[in-house]
Amino acid sequence: MPQKNNLKIIESDIKKFLQTKTGHTIKSVNDDLVKKGIISSFTMFELIDFIEKNFKLKVDILEINPDNFNCIKNITKQINIWISK
Repeated sequence: MPQKNNLKIIESDIKKFLQTKTGHTIKSVNDDLVKKGIISSFTMFELIDFIEKNFKLKVDILEINPDNFNCIKNITKQINIWISK
């Protein structure tokens, strides 16, 4: 299990990426990215590409669902699961 500091780094990396790509300010890692209009289907593909490159992972598209990609906190949890495999 990664240390809490590592999870904060992942959260920060995802937040920076999404804010840069979308121009939206994300105030909380719990913000619903879809409901707030921060993430679209196109942005999702860019995010997946970022995750694969930044964290050196291969993301199985079948493992992506709205529950694990609706906020930065859940995205971080999912990345942690992939890293731990």
